[in-house]
Amino acid sequence: MPLSDTNINAQPNDTTVCLTNGTAQIPLSITGNLPTTTTYSWQPANGLSATAIANPIATINAASTYIVTANLNDFCNTILTDTVQIAVSEPPTLSITPANAQIFAGDNVQITASGNFDSLAWTPTTNIDNPTSATITAQPTQTTTYTATAQNADGCQTTAQSIITVFKAPADTCLLMPNAFSPNNDGTNDWFGAFSRV
Repeated sequence: MPLSDTNINAQPNDTTVCLTNGTAQIPLSITGNLPTTTTYSWQPANGLSATAIANPIATINAASTYIVTANLNDFCNTILTDTVQIAVSEPPTLSITPANAQIFAGDNVQITASGNFDSLAWTPTTNIDNPTSATITAQPTQTTTYTATAQNADGCQTTAQSIITVFKAPADTCLLMPNAFSPNNDGTNDWFGAFSRV
């Protein structure tokens, strides 16, 4: 294979990944018109699943740079190198108030999301006033879990939920006041006082 036909391209390059619980796993790979005799060496070894293969997995918790060296093992002992640079992004913080609330059917409740996010979206979008606002007014007709998805500028996301339990509205009640009573212990009208009827 002519040397002019060989090339190496390590991926991904100049990319940003989102951390999950403080870490991220990124598949590294090499593309290029390389002979089958090529051997590889990735450096540094820290965080790599292997260093002598074309496609190791990198586990990182901070911005990282990896250099791959490809030895074509040809007559000229050709050596090619390339670099992978990976930036990291922390997911946005997110909290919701209230996390749980109880209302009667027909009532509404205000739910507020706070954190360091750049955009926000609520689901479901029914029975709320603004599905992209940090504070919404919800009037669910049945028990509903509202999920807020917060996103930062790098596309990293965090979710949180608010569970709104809806009870059937109480029926109208009337207050009755008897105008007489017969305290003879026969079980009927033995007591005098107000009572309600639903």
